[in-house]
Amino acid sequence: MCAHYETPVLLIEFDEQKSFSLQSLHDIGSDISIQDLTSKLSLLAITFPKLRTIWSSSAYATADIFADLKKNHAEPDADAAAMVGASDQEDAHISMNLVSQELLRSLPGITSMNYRLLARKVRHLTELSSMSQKALADIIGESGARQLYKFLHSDSL
Repeated sequence: MCAHYETPVLLIEFDEQKSFSLQSLHDIGSDISIQDLTSKLSLLAITFPKLRTIWSSSAYATADIFADLKKNHAEPDADAAAMVGASDQEDAHISMNLVSQELLRSLPGITSMNYRLLARKVRHLTELSSMSQKALADIIGESGARQLYKFLHSDSL
C-alpha cells in the first residue's frame, strides 16, 4: 500500500461487545518480543513510517470515521482502485525493488538512515550475507554492523 497510495491506512476495529483495548494494562511488558502485539505494531510503524492507523471501537464507529474521512473528497473510482498494483513487467520490477527494500529495512542494525547506503553498495542478499563485519561497519557503522552480522551469522535461525 505504501508504494501505491499517498496515505496508506491500517484499520484496527474492535468488537463492540468487548473492551476497546489490545491488552490489559498488566499484560504490557517492558521487553520487546516477537510474540508481543505492541512490539509487532511498533515494528510496523517503524518499518512503514507513512502508514497511518485508525482505531475503531466498532463497525458503527468505523462507518462514522470513514464518512468523516470522505467529507469534501470525491468518491473513489472502484476500477482505478482495482488496477492499483496490477502487475505489468515494469510494475513487477518496481514491486520487487520495494519488497527488497522492506526486507533490508527489517533486518537488525538497519535503520531508515542507513538502509540506502547499504542498498547502493550491495547488489543482493548473497553478497550481503558474505560481507565481513568490518566491511559492513564501513557502510553502516559499528553498532549496526555488529547487530546485522550477528543476525546473519547466528546458528539460531
